[in-house]
Amino acid sequence: MLNNIEVRIVKIEGDCVRIGIQAPPEVSVHREEVYKKVIEANQDAATSKVPESVFELSRHYRGAARRQRGL
Repeated sequence: MLNNIEVRIVKIEGDCVRIGIQAPPEVSVHREEVYKKVIEANQDAATSKVPESVFELSRHYRGAARRQRGL
């Protein structure tokens, strides 16, 4: 599978280098900071309490939306 991954230098501008990665659809390619957030979200989901009811689930998401809006 690793033979199907191609990394190219797309652009060099000053001290910045832009790369392009071409890989099969079954291969996930993420920047490091995105990958770390994916891992963190998966760990949070694996350890979170499962809501006991649809009501509790909806209350949780309404609260999360309010916190996100700063209410």
